[in-house]
Amino acid sequence: MSQPERVRSMVPLEILPLPRPLDRFGSAFPSSLADLYANAYTPRRGVVLDPLAYPWSAADAAERADRRGVAKSREPLGEWARRAVALAPAGDEILAALDRVGESALVGTPHRVAMRELYGSTCATCRGPVIVEAFFWERDAPTPTKKAFRCGICAREGHALLIEAATEDDERSSQRLDERGMAYWQFVERFGPDPNAQALGETTAALYTPRNLTALMATLRAVETAVSPSPARDVLLLCVLEVVISGSRLNTLAGRGAPLRIEKGRARRSHASQSREVNVWLEFDRTVRELVAWLAQHPSPARPRSATLALDTGDADLVLCQAPVEDALGGWSAVAAVALLGMRGAKPSDAGDGRAVGRERLLRTMRGALIDAHRGSRPDAPAVVYVPQADLASIAAVALAGAGAGYRLRGIT
Repeated sequence: MSQPERVRSMVPLEILPLPRPLDRFGSAFPSSLADLYANAYTPRRGVVLDPLAYPWSAADAAERADRRGVAKSREPLGEWARRAVALAPAGDEILAALDRVGESALVGTPHRVAMRELYGSTCATCRGPVIVEAFFWERDAPTPTKKAFRCGICAREGHALLIEAATEDDERSSQRLDERGMAYWQFVERFGPDPNAQALGETTAALYTPRNLTALMATLRAVETAVSPSPARDVLLLCVLEVVISGSRLNTLAGRGAPLRIEKGRARRSHASQSREVNVWLEFDRTVRELVAWLAQHPSPARPRSATLALDTGDADLVLCQAPVEDALGGWSAVAAVALLGMRGAKPSDAGDGRAVGRERLLRTMRGALIDAHRGSRPDAPAVVYVPQADLASIAAVALAGAGAGYRLRGIT
């Protein structure tokens, strides 16, 4: 193609639903958009740069369009997650690694057994032993008020989810662990000696119940010790991200965990009146199995080129990305980079409430991403930004970000 073709057309969009935890990063980039703009602006096997990369973002959509998708991001978690999925081994290998995690022993007790004991309770109807899937808390209450579980004796052989009032034994078990016990300090230690980083670690640790923080750190320890560094371990660590978020007090009754908001370097608590304390091990196990089943049907578009993802492809022919209109992770991205990947020094930007703050965050994120993209692409390479659920404020923020990065607005489709 001698001259880049300008594209002005409406394109029907089909967006692939993503499983946990991939949907935490954002929605899949529409493959029809990637096909359209890649064919218009790049040669076959040309380079498409995505400066806001994550699994199934524009970089992966470009791979499906027979281009070389290059994934970059100022926040390393999304870029790492994309590489982890591209390098993911066969499902049997991941499930075997999961079994090793469950059987790993600390002080003689297999991890899976210790987690059953941690979330163990009794059915109020038959008094049989059950594993609680979630405890429900009122805001600032000292103990949970309700519990959700499946009883294999009296409730449809364990298929029906029952919700009952918490018992005195449940209340005592919730208070058995110290607020600032060993798990608390193990979590904070990962943030390093810097006082500001420790403040973020301490305020984030306070977002968990002692039981869930104990389960989270024990599960993370089991993954890190039972599975040697490998693509399988990276997939397991990616699934730990799900319980880092859903296991916190930001998990409301109707949700799966809200984005983490950070003000003045400290994690901010939710204002919700109720929260859900999920079973961390059960959620982790389910997340791994769901992701393995999904990847068997939807292998990463970058998988054929997984061995060369880290190689320098040269200047990009096209910059293509999706604007993060809905920041599903927020500060969790920086927290997970520290807690899961050991990347100390991650500095999350402060966030707050209100549409004005959201627009400012979008403008700041897009400007930084497009500045990096401008440096990594050819001088005349165009940039195309897909803005999902667009409103005038979001479009204006993206346009201003492009102008601040050195691009000239050619049009809005």
